[in-house]
Amino acid sequence: MFKVRILALAVMAALLLLFPAVALGQQVPPHVTAISATVDGEAAADGTEVTAWIDGEQVASGTTENGVAVLVISGDASFTGKTISFKVGGFDAAETDTWEQGGHADAELSISASSTMSGGAALVSTAWAGLSQHLVNGSGMTLYLYTRDTQGAGSAPAVSACTSDGCLRAWPPLYTDADPKAMEQPEFRSVADAELLGTLVRADGKGTQVTYNGWPLYHYVRDLKPGDVIGQYGSWYAVAPQGSLLVGGSNVAPAADEPGGMMGAAGAKGAKGDAGAAGAAGPAGPAGPAGSAGADGSAGADGSAGATGPAGSAGSAGADGASGGGGGALGVIALILGIVAILGVAGSFVMGRKSSE
Repeated sequence: MFKVRILALAVMAALLLLFPAVALGQQVPPHVTAISATVDGEAAADGTEVTAWIDGEQVASGTTENGVAVLVISGDASFTGKTISFKVGGFDAAETDTWEQGGHADAELSISASSTMSGGAALVSTAWAGLSQHLVNGSGMTLYLYTRDTQGAGSAPAVSACTSDGCLRAWPPLYTDADPKAMEQPEFRSVADAELLGTLVRADGKGTQVTYNGWPLYHYVRDLKPGDVIGQYGSWYAVAPQGSLLVGGSNVAPAADEPGGMMGAAGAKGAKGDAGAAGAAGPAGPAGPAGSAGADGSAGADGSAGATGPAGSAGSAGADGASGGGGGALGVIALILGIVAILGVAGSFVMGRKSSE
């Protein structure tokens, strides 16, 4: 009996030790919030990904619509009170939040990200992409050049051809509020060259853009983390530390005989061509298959009465009767005698019965 009690106490102790672990690991109502996101002071473009991070791990993501993204941050009780940091299109946001069960279900949190380092000066460094190095910003996000831009050279300034709202939302420029700086990377074979850094005051008044070897530098909105080179396509190229473009992704090197060895601007739309002549009529198609048998017809109406036939021919005259008519008189006499005889017999029968009585 003593051993049974000890065993029961041990089981109860194990359950008490297990309960906090179960409680901490149990799923609880998620932290839901609507996030108003900006990059460099502009509302994030539709489709920009906003990600949430706790303890260095991504815990949620959403995309913006009209500058707002909704994030559902699931977790267990151990998440309570932890700091949530955010990235907007791969750029670190300045603001943070605190995780709580069912937090911010209806509230809207505003966060802002910047493509420049703190202090207002853009930082440019290099990173590896396969066997090649390319330029990145201070957060490690890939930088690109646009071959439709005009490369600055000598006293001739660079000119950005990315001026529409759509282009600027997809390809945010690398802005700076001070002279850009090159990161020191003694462990790298090639590093960003401070002598190749410059600036361009954008004609649209949006700010001062960093240039490298005369080329304006841009980010790509769908690059979400360091190492992404999703924007390497078409007329957009990652930039080598020497200031030349890197060929990769789905793009190819521009033709050498084009001005500056780069892609020229698109030509004007050509005039509409004349309509072609009508084609000849096609041959007749083969005969179609025989149709199925029709339904039985309804019964016909009764026929009308036939016409009266012609009168028959007169019959032949009957034979003449025996002359004198004696035969007829004898028949009548015989009938009378028969009746008299019957009456006589009947009378005798009646009289006989009376005498017997």
